[in-house]
Amino acid sequence: MQLKAFVITSAVLLGVMPVESHATKLKIFSGKNERGVQPSICLGLLAIQVPGAVIMGESTKKVLANPGGAGFQRMGTQLPGYPLSTHGARVAVWNLEELGANHKQSVAEIKSEGEEFVQRSRTLDYEWLEHDYKDTVKFLQDREKKNPAAAGYVQSNLAMWGRRAAEVRSSIAATGTATLPPAAPPTGFAYRWGNNFAAGFQDPKDKRIRIITGAVSRPELGVQAAAHEWQSFHGRFSSRRPEELPRQAGVCTAFGFVADDPQDPTKGDYSLDIPFVVKAQPNLVFELETWMLPAESKPRPDIRDGGDPNVLTAEDLSRSSGVGFLSGIINMAGISHSYGPIYVNVAGQVGRIIGRRYAKDSGMDVTYEFEFMAHGVPGQRDKPYIKLTMAGVLPGKYRTAIGNKQPPKFKEAEEVFRKMVSSMRLHSAVSAAH
Repeated sequence: MQLKAFVITSAVLLGVMPVESHATKLKIFSGKNERGVQPSICLGLLAIQVPGAVIMGESTKKVLANPGGAGFQRMGTQLPGYPLSTHGARVAVWNLEELGANHKQSVAEIKSEGEEFVQRSRTLDYEWLEHDYKDTVKFLQDREKKNPAAAGYVQSNLAMWGRRAAEVRSSIAATGTATLPPAAPPTGFAYRWGNNFAAGFQDPKDKRIRIITGAVSRPELGVQAAAHEWQSFHGRFSSRRPEELPRQAGVCTAFGFVADDPQDPTKGDYSLDIPFVVKAQPNLVFELETWMLPAESKPRPDIRDGGDPNVLTAEDLSRSSGVGFLSGIINMAGISHSYGPIYVNVAGQVGRIIGRRYAKDSGMDVTYEFEFMAHGVPGQRDKPYIKLTMAGVLPGKYRTAIGNKQPPKFKEAEEVFRKMVSSMRLHSAVSAAH
């Protein structure tokens, strides 16, 4: 399969079929299509009008009880039937995974693996104290006895290792399975190890397993710091269908919504990278990347001052190397038609649309690609970074969702993309980030 620098990233195909979800206890969704002609989907803070029902990419997380690593390993987001991979969602302080109802691991298996992992973490910490730490202390003490001149060096290292041992003892005390409130669903779980946690539950509405991971915000709570994260997330989250638009401030994930918390100073922080397709046109593969730029980020230059992005100069190539250099040459050599740049005002900021059509003999696995990009404004939640891409994907043995269908003509695809971009808007009132 040909590498391409512009939109598509090849990955191992994971055939997980999405399941529709339904709004839960928050009851904040309009249940209507605001524009009345075509449905809109919600991702991040954006509502985007789409030409029909969609299939969203979903998490394919595999929980690994790996004592040498982070324990709960992110596996990205997959679009069923296509060899694509992206990075899932991050909302506030949490990394979020939304597993399909037919995910091969049950919530009971995930809970069991989590309990085994935290127990292994405690065991390894105990073993370090009983063996490595004690051996190190004895080695340093023996060195001081044999060479009194090294006393200063020895005492300094003993103090350092003593602080490390105190940290490990504290970690042991804070590692374990948290107790959730009595009202929590029986599928709920929360674990802490060191300053990290993993928590989740299976939503009774759509049967998806939601898992959040991250660093604890209340370390002084010990093991129960993981329960604090669980309660904060569970109280703000509701499952939803992608086309259900929230009526309050918050962030849409692929199959859910996380309401803003006025007391949470990190409420402005979010990022998503989600692929999706329109059921009626499975050859058109979309991917939306959007996030809020931190206030301390350096502002990007005006997108209109960046020159023609369809022209790759010798200077551009000189700044690249390896795969980036080769794929840049491959892309440019295979282009038969360039489209744009066209500048449009979307969600309160100027963005750019470009497109490329590839020659039939280019060896590409797409026939054309379009991209919309808006740089975003640091610290302004209502002006996020936005990158929407659309690829006309050709049939292939790895793209089982397409079969033998061919993509629409370039002009037809251009019209679809332009309409989607022009429909982008904030889905509701946006809270100011702290």
